[in-house]
Amino acid sequence: MYEDEASYSSRTHEAQRRRPSSIRKLHTYLVTSLAMEQARQPPSYVPPLELRQLVYAYILPAPQIHLRLEDHVLCIANCQQPDRDGRSASSPCQELTLVALDGYERGTCPSGFAKRMYDEVSKFRWRNVALAITDLSVLEKLGSMEKDGLPGVLRQGFREVNLTLRMPLASFQTFKKPEDDTEQVRIWTGISSTLAKAPQLKGLSIWFDHADAQIWSVVDERALLTPLLAYLSNTVIKSTLFLPMLHPVYELPERHLLNPTIGNARVTRKLRQRWRGVVNCRGETDVVYRPDYPYSVDAFDGYMTPGEAEVWERGAWKDGIDVEAVAKEIRGFGNVQYAI
Repeated sequence: MYEDEASYSSRTHEAQRRRPSSIRKLHTYLVTSLAMEQARQPPSYVPPLELRQLVYAYILPAPQIHLRLEDHVLCIANCQQPDRDGRSASSPCQELTLVALDGYERGTCPSGFAKRMYDEVSKFRWRNVALAITDLSVLEKLGSMEKDGLPGVLRQGFREVNLTLRMPLASFQTFKKPEDDTEQVRIWTGISSTLAKAPQLKGLSIWFDHADAQIWSVVDERALLTPLLAYLSNTVIKSTLFLPMLHPVYELPERHLLNPTIGNARVTRKLRQRWRGVVNCRGETDVVYRPDYPYSVDAFDGYMTPGEAEVWERGAWKDGIDVEAVAKEIRGFGNVQYAI
């Protein structure tokens, strides 16, 4: 299966938008019931905890926080701002949502309902927190810290990790020689011990790519992913590995993951970034076009979907056609640069 970052994000938001009507009805039921409870109606009007949590999951997306290191200290930042205009302002959940998201102290909101429900919603949200990590050193720091030393929001555990590994090609090539004992190899091979410290972890998504101009196919995926796959095989973690598309001329079963699933891990192939920012000798940033397989995606844009172009190009390469040269001729230029 092939998917780029934009389509993955679009599909995720569309899935959230098209929730079953039954969930929307539950939302209405919860709002009405809690309003009755606020008006001191009998306890029978209050929905059970399981139902309330189901509605919380619908109206409050799981928070994602970005972890980074500053002077060897683990720091947290929000990955996105809360959507303050996506719900009806008449809903009492609106006020509660803003209290939970903004982290106001208990009692600052005038609504008695919000005061009573603040803890419940906050605990539910942060029990389902997702971590976004873009640096292996952050992963190492997270794994080396005891629970009491973690930021408060992480002490309840986290359910999902989204890891982006975009490193120089040389860093990926070191995984073929673990005897080199580089920092990247040491941290990566210890990923199982880091993840094991999160017993509540249910989802893992990792995006891989290198930052060089060469094709991704030169990377030994099996050497890279052996430590991770060995660990995942003994867990119930739902994992997705996002890997760049493989050039059909260079893909090898002993080096690459050719099946869409390996154990309980799902492999999704994606388009590599075409336009990159490169700092030139004058200190200026050039936007450089660096095509990669499938080259026909850009050359035949508007005539084929990316999926159709990839299927066609894979067959063309196997028939001996140099699609890279054909695409360059169609486009009329090679590596184009724009200074900004």
